Amino acid sequence: MAKKIGRCKLTGNIDRFVNSHLIPQALTPPEIKGKIMQEIGEGIRAKKACTSWYDNNIVTQKGEDILTEYDTSAILELRRNHLVWTGWENTLTLKEKITPISNTHGIRVIENYDHKSLRLFGLSLLWRACVSEMQGFKSISIPDKDLETIKNMLINRENQPNYFYPISLIQISSKGKIHNQTPFIDELKLPIQSKATGLHSYKIIRFYFDGLIMHIRMTTDEASAKENSKMLIGMHDKLAIPTITYEASFQRENMENIIRRHEMENK
Repeated sequence: MAKKIGRCKLTGNIDRFVNSHLIPQALTPPEIKGKIMQEIGEGIRAKKACTSWYDNNIVTQKGEDILTEYDTSAILELRRNHLVWTGWENTLTLKEKITPISNTHGIRVIENYDHKSLRLFGLSLLWRACVSEMQGFKSISIPDKDLETIKNMLINRENQPNYFYPISLIQISSKGKIHNQTPFIDELKLPIQSKATGLHSYKIIRFYFDGLIMHIRMTTDEASAKENSKMLIGMHDKLAIPTITYEASFQRENMENIIRRHEMENK
């Protein structure tokens, strides 16, 4: 079937739409190479698929070339820093230095990393999720003016200001079950550095892929980003990344809850 012609939501040019992965296929592999995988998400039924989510109604080839550029450079950087499971080769646990906080939690610090590639990649994921009308992504939205700003940042390859929808990472430090889940809006509570006690609550969009969780804060002001800024991509030369074992992770618990709910619905 011939793909329809339309206006690219990223570049504005008119051409045939192409298949565009909402989360890169390289970061959403099936558990066994070449086998069917399971897609799960909030508000959608679990289903089997041969590849991760893609939308054929958002970009033409010109727009897809830009998104592919961001995907390619970010995947190389994520694997180089062993931030994703597919960068670990055959090991089952992260071998990088971790400062332990408990038996299950820790902090690792990376430096001399390509923050521009990682940030533009994160913003591109946010843009894709917002413009797609696919089930499982419809709940992700930001103000139109902010979405337009992000679109222009992607077109112009401009990652700053880093406090505009700032991005942080959490790494799962032991390998677990591979699955593919849609992003969802959540709430993050972090200590306020400028005060002895207290927590600040942030609305975030949570993305998960290949053993890495990406939080994109739904904030646009510099003052809020300065709190815990060492954990935000591009705010410092070094990036602090919390780690958690798969067994103790919210991701495992959430995935299992969703799967159980789908199993009950399908009985």
